[in-house]
Amino acid sequence: MPVLFLLLVVGLCTIGSALAAQPDGLYLMTRMNMGSSLEISGWYFKNGQVSNRPTGNIAAFDFKNASAKNPDKTGTYSISGKKMTIKWANGKQSTGDYEPGDHNCFYWDMGSFCPAEPFAKGAKLDGVFEGGASVGYGSVANVTQITFTSAGQYKLESVGTVKSEISNGTQLSGGATGGESGTYQLSGTNLTLNGGGKSRQVLAFPYDDGTKGPQPHRVFFDSIMLKRLK
Repeated sequence: MPVLFLLLVVGLCTIGSALAAQPDGLYLMTRMNMGSSLEISGWYFKNGQVSNRPTGNIAAFDFKNASAKNPDKTGTYSISGKKMTIKWANGKQSTGDYEPGDHNCFYWDMGSFCPAEPFAKGAKLDGVFEGGASVGYGSVANVTQITFTSAGQYKLESVGTVKSEISNGTQLSGGATGGESGTYQLSGTNLTLNGGGKSRQVLAFPYDDGTKGPQPHRVFFDSIMLKRLK
C-alpha cells in the first residue's frame, strides 16, 4: 500500500506539472535594468509562440511573418520543470527560471509579466495622458504627453533632456521638444496615429491599476506607460 500510494502521488505531481498553466495572450512586462532604468514592453504568447514586440492588432498577429521581419523578437517557447526557454527565430536562445505569481502573473528572466487585455471593440480614448522614461539615473530622460478626444483627434507633445556627469562642479545639460497632432484610429492593440505628415502604428492597450475614476487610468503606449492626468 505505501508503494502504491507513493506511485500515485508521483503520478499526480507529474500530471500537475504537465498541466501547469502556460503563458497565453497579451502581457505587460516590467524589468529593472542595472538599477538605473525601468524597461516596459508588451509581450504576446500564443500556442507555443512568442513575440516581445508585437505590432498591429494581436487578434490577427502573424507569427510567421513577424519571424521573417523581426527574428530577434519572435520565436517559440517551452516550459520544462521550473525553466522556460525561448528559441528566437534568429537562432539565439534565452532560458531562465519560470515562477508563477499571483493574479496569473509570472516571473522570468528578471522580469515581471502580468496579463493585459486589448481595447474593446469600438473603444475611444478621451483625456490627457502623460508618461516618460529615463536611463542612467536620469542622465537621459523623456516625457510624453498625449491628448485624445473621443472624436478621433490627438495632440502629442514630447520633451527630452540629457545631462552629463558632474565634473569639477559643472554639469552640462540640454533638451529638445517636439510635437504633432492629427487623427487616430484604435483597433484592439493597434493605435494608428495620422499626424505630422505621416502615419505610424504603435502597440497600445489599457492597464487597470485599480484606481477609481475615468478609465482607462493607464495606457501602455509603444514602450512607456501613460497615466491619465484628466
